[in-house]
Amino acid sequence: NLDSNKKDEDILKSYICELQKAKNKRVMIKAITMGDGSIEAITNSLHRLSQTFDTTNDISIDFQMYAGESVHYGSTEVALVKNLLIGFNVSIVAAEPKLGKTTLCLGIAKAVSTGANIFNLSTMQGEVLYMSYDQSQNQMNSRIEKAGLEQCSIIFDYKEKGLAKIGVKELNQYIKLTKLKHRDLKLVIVDMFKNIRKVNATTEYSGAVMMEEMQTIKKAAMDNNVHIILIHETNVRSSKNANDKLYGGQKIASETN
Repeated sequence: NLDSNKKDEDILKSYICELQKAKNKRVMIKAITMGDGSIEAITNSLHRLSQTFDTTNDISIDFQMYAGESVHYGSTEVALVKNLLIGFNVSIVAAEPKLGKTTLCLGIAKAVSTGANIFNLSTMQGEVLYMSYDQSQNQMNSRIEKAGLEQCSIIFDYKEKGLAKIGVKELNQYIKLTKLKHRDLKLVIVDMFKNIRKVNATTEYSGAVMMEEMQTIKKAAMDNNVHIILIHETNVRSSKNANDKLYGGQKIASETN
């Protein structure tokens, strides 16, 4: 818990010196502020430390700061898509069937994997894992070709592979294993949320069950430093509040980005 005082900064600096002596090639420092710490002061502290050590040839340091739900590298908030996909968090794309949820998410995947803008918003380039559990590989192939995704850094996982049997509880480990081969993985898209839920007729619409699932998915995002998009369905309920149309309603919306 890095506070804004100089003493903590000096202690952290001494730790980095020891790591440097041990010839570590890459060090990640996570500074977590809880409560009254000054975000601006801590950010400035990390920035001074990064200036001190980034000039060396034998060590690379990533500085992260967690403040509430936001994640900061130095003084810049991490956003895969500016003002849209922020931090190591979970977002939901929801709509009625056949309105373009998959098309939208494939567009986001392409933009992130190439570092291109989307909706005139900048992106942070990184690899993408697209879990296509709603459509088969044959169904997706034509969409991939049409969208020009063949040369993009997108890993497609299809339900035919057997890995599609993973559920919410296995998601964390699955992403972790994927990152062993794809270290620049930054975005995971689950198409669709219902296909990784292991529920029955009694628990399918349980708010408590869905809240527990969302917290598990959120932990998977935080543990693996990725943003997760869940493609989800809406019900036919008429409401002015879009969140009320989600299966899971306000409860599931409260757990998302």
